[in-house]
Amino acid sequence: MVLLIKGLPLNWMSSMPHWALYPLFSFMLRGKQGSEIVELLGTGAREAKKSIRLDSTHGRYRAIRAETLLLGGAKSPSFLLDVLLVLADTLPHAQLMKLPDLDHSAPDEDAPEAVAAAFKPFLLN
Repeated sequence: MVLLIKGLPLNWMSSMPHWALYPLFSFMLRGKQGSEIVELLGTGAREAKKSIRLDSTHGRYRAIRAETLLLGGAKSPSFLLDVLLVLADTLPHAQLMKLPDLDHSAPDEDAPEAVAAAFKPFLLN
């Protein structure tokens, strides 16, 4: 996890020294949910590297003609919200909806019902 954070400068933790990150992540990754995250770290690092490599190629999405709903929790990290803004400007038929009081975990942990309720009208149109 430390190497992932240091190698992919996504937030303030990337600037912390290695020696400070090891105990922090040991504490954060305890328990069942932490062990699930540890299992996914290998694929997460590969996905993040691919995302960074493709980061400047968002212009190719202008060719997408389908109606697209971009949902984001208003309390999500800024790097995720910034991507939504770029996509909203790039996709010709995009609708951007920020769900107040929700963060990145809303769809599967915090508020799946709220996400489904926001998504349903888009599907019915």
